[in-house]
Amino acid sequence: MRRDSMTLDDLKPLRDSYQKIEIPKDLDLAIRKGIEKGKKEKMKIENRPMVMAVKSAAAILIALTIFTASLNLSPAFANTMSEIPIIGKLVKVLIFTDGRAEGGKITDGTDVNELTLEQDENREVVSIHFETNDAEQTEANHYELQLSHQPSVLTVTLSGVRMISAAEDFDEIRSANYVRDIYTLITLDDSMIRLNIELEPGVQVTAKEYGDPASLELILTRPVESADEATIYSVRTASYEKGEPFAQMEETLFHLGIPYRILRDSKGAFLYEFETFDTAEAARQYLDENSAQIGLPLMVEMRSGNDVPNGMSEDMPEPSETIEGTVEDKSPVEVVSSSEYPVSLKLNGNYTDATLKITEAGIEAWDMMDIDKWLVTIPYEGASFKKLKGEASFILKVEFDSTEIEISGVYQDFFDAIKPYASVEE
Repeated sequence: MRRDSMTLDDLKPLRDSYQKIEIPKDLDLAIRKGIEKGKKEKMKIENRPMVMAVKSAAAILIALTIFTASLNLSPAFANTMSEIPIIGKLVKVLIFTDGRAEGGKITDGTDVNELTLEQDENREVVSIHFETNDAEQTEANHYELQLSHQPSVLTVTLSGVRMISAAEDFDEIRSANYVRDIYTLITLDDSMIRLNIELEPGVQVTAKEYGDPASLELILTRPVESADEATIYSVRTASYEKGEPFAQMEETLFHLGIPYRILRDSKGAFLYEFETFDTAEAARQYLDENSAQIGLPLMVEMRSGNDVPNGMSEDMPEPSETIEGTVEDKSPVEVVSSSEYPVSLKLNGNYTDATLKITEAGIEAWDMMDIDKWLVTIPYEGASFKKLKGEASFILKVEFDSTEIEISGVYQDFFDAIKPYASVEE
C-alpha cells in the first residue's frame, strides 16, 4: 500500500543529516544567514506533513550552495552574474579586464566613513564603507579599480565622495600582511577621492560590491610566486610635493590621452610614471618619442620591480647617464620637502593662498605667490588645534595669543605629520 504522507519518525534521519551540515566559511553573508534562519525555523513545521517542506528546503539549500560555488569557482558564470543584482547584500562580483573594474551608482555628497580589515589564514579583506549625512547608504558610489604592477598598486577612484573621514583607519589597513601602504592622491575634483593601496608583490585582488548598507569589498590573496623581482626601467617625472601644482600637471596629462599612474616615492613625495620596460634601450626609445608631447622633464630610473620609486629631482643626470647606472647607485635625492602643504589661510579676516612648513619649532605659513614673504608662525606650545570636516578635505582652526587662524584644504597627511608636535582636537 502506497503511503501518501510521512511521519515524524520517518523524517528523523533527514533532520539529523540536515543539522550536521557544515556551513562553508566562504559562503556569502546573506546565504549563511539564510541557512541559519532555516535551521532555527524548521521546528515550527514539524507538527504538520513535511514532505513538500523538506523537498523545498533541500532544493533551496542546494540551489544556494551551487549558486555561491559557481560565483567563486567559475569565472564565466561570475562574469554573467556580475551585471545582475543578487538577492541579499551581494550586488556585484567584480570582473577585472586588463587590470580594471568598475561599478556603483552616480551620486554625490558621500563620506567614506570607515575602512575595515578582516584577516584569516588564506586571505585579507579590506572593506570600504559609505555614508551620507551620517546615515548608511544603500548603494555604493560609482567606483573604478585599477590594478598595476612593479610595484603592485591598486588605485581606487570614488566619484561623488566629498570626504574620507576613514583616513584615521589607514594605520589598521597598513597592518595587513598583504598591504605595504595606503594613501590618498590629490585631485582638483572636489567630488572625487582616490586611494592608492600599495600591495606586497604578487598579491591577487578580487572584489565584490554590497548594498544596504553599501560597501566595496577588496579581497587580497597571495599566489605561489611573483614575477615582480626583475629589474625594470621606469620612464617617470621628477618627484614633487603633494599640492595643487602637482595636480595641475595631471590636468594636462589627462587631455593628452597618454597612460600614466601616480606613485609615492621613498621620500613621501609624488611622481607620474608612464611606462616600465625590461631594457634600457626600450625605455630610452619611449622617452625620445614621447617627451616632447608630455611636456614635463622625464628621466629613466632603474629599480627592482618590488621597490617603490626613489626620490628624484629635476636636476638629476640626463637619461643616458641614468641608464648607464649612475642614478640607481646613489642615495635617494632630497626633493622639495614633503612637509610643505598648499592651503588657503584666513588670518585677520583676509584669505591668502599659503604654503605651510612643518618645523620642530612650529608651523610656518608663507605666501604661495611670494615664496619669500612670511605670514605667521604657529607655535605648538600654547596653541589649540581643532580639526573640522570640509567639502573635500579638512579645516584646521588654530587659536594662540588672541590670534585666530582658519586653514582650509588640509589633508590627513598634514595631521599625521604634526602628530609628534601637537595635539589636535577632532
